[in-house]
This record gives sequence, C-alpha cells and structure tokens, in this order.
Amino acid sequence: MLLYVLASAEVHVIQRRYIKSILLDRKAENSLAKHAKGADRLIGIGFLVATLLLGIGISLPVMTVTKLFIFTGEKSIVGVVINLAHDREYLLTFIVLAFSVVLPVTKNGVAYVLWRNVDFNSDAHAMGLRILNSVSKWSVADVLVVALCIVIAQSTGMASARSAPGLYFFVASILLTSVLLARLKFVCNRAGEAK
Repeated sequence: MLLYVLASAEVHVIQRRYIKSILLDRKAENSLAKHAKGADRLIGIGFLVATLLLGIGISLPVMTVTKLFIFTGEKSIVGVVINLAHDREYLLTFIVLAFSVVLPVTKNGVAYVLWRNVDFNSDAHAMGLRILNSVSKWSVADVLVVALCIVIAQSTGMASARSAPGLYFFVASILLTSVLLARLKFVCNRAGEAK
C-alpha cells in the first residue's frame, strides 16, 4: 500500500511538472507565438479560454427535456455519456464521447502546444499541423451530435426538448476554436513567408 501511495505521488508530481512546463514555461525559441504580431499574440490565451468554455459546456445541461408535461430533466453531455454507458449503449457512448469531448480537447491541446511549445521549423510542428488539419475536418460533428440528441428527444412525441445554457458554452468553444485555428494557420503562413 505504501509503495502504491509513493508511486501515485510521484506520478502526480510528474504530471504537475509536465502541465506547468506546457502552460507556463518559456516559449520555444522559434515558436509561432514568437512570430505573432498584434492581436494574434492572444491566440494561446484564446485556446485556453476555448478549453474552459468547452469544460463548462460539457458540464452544464445542454438540453432540458419535458416528458408528458410533468417530468422535467436536464441533460449535460457528461451526463448523457454516463447514462449511455450505464445503459450499455457502448457504441453511442463512444460516438458522443469521441466527438463531443475527446476531439475538441485534442484539437485545443495540439493547437496550443503547436502555438507555444514547438519550434516552427521542426518535423513535430509539421506533423502537428497535419493532425490539426485532419481533426478540424470533424469540427462540426461535435455540434451535430448534440443537435441530434435534441432532435431525437423531440421526435419521440412523448417529450419536448429545449436547448439549455451548456449548449451555448459548447458552441462558443467550437466557434472560438475555429477562429483561432484560422488565425494560427495565418500566422504559420506569414512566418513561413518570412523565412
């Protein structure tokens, strides 16, 4: 037991150091953040805000469902994932989790690391951009999954569904990320031309 506690404490310390180094340490010598001018200097902070909005969006209720005008319940994305897993709907659990949580978090994380911590001229930067381009193709899918959940709830005829505050935070996160990715690509192209 003592060995387990010591091992988990060491893992915790390593995780804290790693997260601190990504978020707070000095920028890479030739990162995109060093090439930014004007408002583009805020791109890194923007990705952190988008991730915060995403966390709020998946935690707060995204829809309010009323059944037979008597029972009312609010559903968050996290709650939907938990309920689907509890009901052994593993495929649906995977789809909602992948498109509404994992994909947006991955997109924001990779973009932030590329922005601040990776040398612009490195192979890692080129690979990160390829990953972002692949993941960005699915950026509307996360909003579509939530919209489909609302439509399905309404189509049963025994329930009505309305959007709730979490949906607005979720959509704001997705839109902010899309704008920031466009700006990141612009800075990348401008820095490439300056070489």
